[in-house]
Amino acid sequence: TRELCLQISSVASKVASHLPDASIRVGSAVGGSDFQRQRDALLSSRPQLLVATPGRLLALCGRVPASTAARQVASGAPAPPAQPASVALDAVSLLVLDEADRLLDLGFEADLDAIVQMVPPSAQKFLFSATWVPSVQALTGRLLDERAIHLSVGSEQLALSADVALRFEVLRGK
Repeated sequence: TRELCLQISSVASKVASHLPDASIRVGSAVGGSDFQRQRDALLSSRPQLLVATPGRLLALCGRVPASTAARQVASGAPAPPAQPASVALDAVSLLVLDEADRLLDLGFEADLDAIVQMVPPSAQKFLFSATWVPSVQALTGRLLDERAIHLSVGSEQLALSADVALRFEVLRGK
């Protein structure tokens, strides 16, 4: 999820730079990187679009992510203290949760619940998932309201289509 977060942030920054008024500021925040440096960068740039991993977003909001606390407890270490909040989600108008199935597999369910609770009920929420497994269906039922639209491309079964062929080629040189 860190790599995807950084890719999305990079593409969003490139797109924003081509807008007529170039007024959209993009920021990113991912776990495994220096917290203080990311926090300072966000405070100085004040992005309108923030691409973040769930645990780091909660940490920036002044909360100890459940995923972090669980890892600490499992290792026998005490849970880390919460940092002062430097990000608020009370003005979010659009929340996108991408790779929902992977986020659940990685143990971010409680973190996703906490993030959605911090976003205004009026915010639009998008949830994307490569699979429509029961855990993603349950997450959708909890996080999205009854007006949610379910759009499925292809079969909702986990089997690959027989019409899809994968081919890899190794290209050498330029």
